[in-house]
Amino acid sequence: MEIIDYIKPVPVIAPDDFRRRFGAQKIESFNLVDVRQPGEYEAGHMPGARLAPLGELQDHVQKFDRDKPTVIYCAIGGRSTAAASIFLNAGFREVYSLEGGYQAWNGPTAKGSPSFGTLYFRGTADPLVLLSLSWALEENTIRYYKKILSQYHDIKTMNFFTSLISVEVEHKELILSLYNKLKGQGRKGDFPDIYSSIDDIDNFIEGGLKLPDILAWAEGRPLNEIIDYSIGLEAQLFDVYTKILGEARDSDMRLVLTRLANEEKQHLNRFIRFYEEFL
Repeated sequence: MEIIDYIKPVPVIAPDDFRRRFGAQKIESFNLVDVRQPGEYEAGHMPGARLAPLGELQDHVQKFDRDKPTVIYCAIGGRSTAAASIFLNAGFREVYSLEGGYQAWNGPTAKGSPSFGTLYFRGTADPLVLLSLSWALEENTIRYYKKILSQYHDIKTMNFFTSLISVEVEHKELILSLYNKLKGQGRKGDFPDIYSSIDDIDNFIEGGLKLPDILAWAEGRPLNEIIDYSIGLEAQLFDVYTKILGEARDSDMRLVLTRLANEEKQHLNRFIRFYEEFL
């Protein structure tokens, strides 16, 4: 089993392709969605774009026409890929994340962030596999945050990411505890046995990205770009737990996943507040 079996890529559209396809169309013929924060939107936005901040997106999705093509953008592409996943899951037929975000649209030399996909399941997935995926996401998110800590040494940033790491460590312990309980219900094998049965899971982070790739991208990046992209990753992790919750049948598993989803939602909101303070 490969990790890619659980990932569908989120379609992206380059700024030049966007101009060719939608530049001459009336804005009423497609959805153009800005998922940045209000302050970013007020400072400058694409003509005709409607504001729907990522942290509030679930409240805005129903306001858009599912039958129209939908193009979503943020600052550099992290938040918009997470938002595109939400739109796709809501049944929108044609959804794109603008590659490189507003920076790339506004300046052709700007370099965007790595694009990621959305988690899906082929039929009902094994609960132990779902927990293995969850554990891997938490572990590799910790590794990503530790990379950020190694690059930025101001007290506020260090305290912020240290607190996030401590919660992710608690999540790992919670997932492992639930795994052991389910294993006791006639299951065989240790957690590492199931974990290692999924190819390349050690390198898996939200959205199907390879951890070495995202760590290489983060090297030397400005903090605002790191935070922007991390917001997208947190939104993806919240989305992952929401999807796994939809697959779960065991009451204890649903209880744990609900807690994980709620706490990741809190993380997302904390990131957004931190980002606004940074701006």
